[in-house]
Amino acid sequence: MSAIELNGKLSKYYHIPTGIGQGSALGPLLFSLYINDMGIAINSSYTMYADDISMYQSNSCINKAIENLNLDLDSLYGWFQRHGLTVSLAKTKYMIFHNSHDTPIYIASIKVQGTEIERVFSFCYLGVVLDSSLTFEEHSKKVEIKLSVAISRLHCVKRLVPPNIIKILLSAYVFSIVDFCLIIWGVNTSVLLNLFRKVAWLLISIEYPSLYKKRKSVKRSVTITSTTMLLVLRKYDILPFHERRDLNIMRFILRSPTHPWCCGWFQFSKREVRMWPLMLAPSAFSQTFHRSLRYRGWKFWSSLPRMKSDFQTLSFSEKMFEIKNVLLCKRSDEFIYV
Repeated sequence: MSAIELNGKLSKYYHIPTGIGQGSALGPLLFSLYINDMGIAINSSYTMYADDISMYQSNSCINKAIENLNLDLDSLYGWFQRHGLTVSLAKTKYMIFHNSHDTPIYIASIKVQGTEIERVFSFCYLGVVLDSSLTFEEHSKKVEIKLSVAISRLHCVKRLVPPNIIKILLSAYVFSIVDFCLIIWGVNTSVLLNLFRKVAWLLISIEYPSLYKKRKSVKRSVTITSTTMLLVLRKYDILPFHERRDLNIMRFILRSPTHPWCCGWFQFSKREVRMWPLMLAPSAFSQTFHRSLRYRGWKFWSSLPRMKSDFQTLSFSEKMFEIKNVLLCKRSDEFIYV
């Protein structure tokens, strides 16, 4: 039974045989319980978020993977009908992930009850724009547009607030944009350095106004040496985007054993190298896999220098502090051209 209350007045009660009242406190829990056994209807791997479901198939033969998906989609459609649920086929899309140099071949269509599903080459999933080759170029452009808007607003108030407030504003309006899924889409360091130039010039305009005016007055780029940039970064205690990515990757690696869905991504040996636990190399080494979090995590872990103490004896905060120091030591050899 359900009723509607408006301006202190209660309507008559209605009998609702199916469905869950929108906005109710128990709605999300009841819906999750209702669709909890949906996975038994399909053999494909899948992930769910609220009422969205994504299915995955991997096969060396693309048409075989599509055939398996068609079987699972028909089975899933039957499960929906038995449980009184409807599927929005107009919003249903599919994407094929492949190496950028793969030659096009004939691909069978994906259909649900005779309705052909549209193939897309980029799709925004939970705020991240995925493309077929996982280059994340479209998502980088999306971040750049948002970043430009945020930086332009900070330029308007930079003379009105002290440095400690600038740091808070950067965290609220800039880093919040970049940090979202950074370990996923931040596959290209040069792109991240290019994005960070906007933040670098904001800080330079505050600390070195003459240098900023010189850049605005001439029609050529002005080079900022690493010495100047390091002083600014040290004063505001911030990390460039590629360093934030690497630090977040290490945080993810250290916490991965506590997450069941990714506990097997990073395997460690009993041996140690340079006082770090030895991480076993991933088995796949395709071009697309090189952009994955698993490969980039292994590559960065393997590049860490020797530690002064046993890594295993440190707490989580101490481990992150040591890793941050490693990033700061690497930074001293970098030059940022803006």
